[in-house]
Amino acid sequence: MILVTGATGLIGAHVLYDLAKSGKPVRALYRSDAGIARAKKVFSFYQPDGASIFDPIEWVKADINDHHALTDIMQGIHQVYHTAGLVSFNDNDRRELNLVNIVGTAGIVNSCLESGAKLCHVSSIASLGELSINEQVDEKIIWNRGSSASAYAISKYKGEMEVWRGIHEGLEAVIINPSVIIGPGMWMGPGKYLFSAVKKGLSFYPPGSSGYVDVRDVARIMILLCESRITGERFIVNAGHMTHREFLTLLAETFGKKGPDKLISPVLAKIAILGETFRAFLSGSSPRINRRTFSIASEELQYSSIKITEALGVTFTSIEESVRSAVQIFKFVETI
Repeated sequence: MILVTGATGLIGAHVLYDLAKSGKPVRALYRSDAGIARAKKVFSFYQPDGASIFDPIEWVKADINDHHALTDIMQGIHQVYHTAGLVSFNDNDRRELNLVNIVGTAGIVNSCLESGAKLCHVSSIASLGELSINEQVDEKIIWNRGSSASAYAISKYKGEMEVWRGIHEGLEAVIINPSVIIGPGMWMGPGKYLFSAVKKGLSFYPPGSSGYVDVRDVARIMILLCESRITGERFIVNAGHMTHREFLTLLAETFGKKGPDKLISPVLAKIAILGETFRAFLSGSSPRINRRTFSIASEELQYSSIKITEALGVTFTSIEESVRSAVQIFKFVETI
């Protein structure tokens, strides 16, 4: 039996789909019924009769911080795909970030140590620390918190440290550090704001660049790693790089829209952040952009995937194909 945490999220649902499609018995953790509906929707993106492989999944409603529940859930489990995690670049969410990304991961690690299950943990490129401009980063980089590390980055780094602690205690585990993930269903999470803005016509773009990777590649690589004899290693998972203008232009053109042509200057960013802060105050929600997100977006980031390609011989879906596929399915979903 295989356990998937965060099974209703973008990565978790795709891992779940690949495992279920291959006929493997899967136990999936979830927190809300709406989440199960989202995961089922992802299955439907790939095959009309997705229910035939979705229905045999054993769904368990549980909190990863409930140790007693985890003890029962781990019965008969030999592999764990830990995709559960909180993503927020609002430092006001520090407590919840730590609870989910650090304490929750520690609980999963301890449960795997007790049961003997192999763990595949989803970390993030954010956990690599503060990077130098135009530096191509690989897995040998040493954590440098620097002055710009967000609460999210720190929580992912410390969560990763819990996995390394488990490895030193005898845990079989692998860690992946994916870059920005593209794929069908990303609009059901934070990506919905990006899709909506680009579809309406986005005129502005931030400075900087980043790496991107297809969610289907992430899921495939996780399963290959977990089924291999590889343990005690981490892998950057990244298909390629684009400036933010190039990526937004590609996304806009795939929607049949004109790409952005106005650079967001620091002054304009301050005005936008102020307006978003006021909007969030009035609505009682969290700001979608802040100084932290603009600072991160302005970085020139480069990531090397040589280690994973050499270890598994994998090739990556191109960023262009990933965007085309995601938009095509998005347009289809809107019509039904």
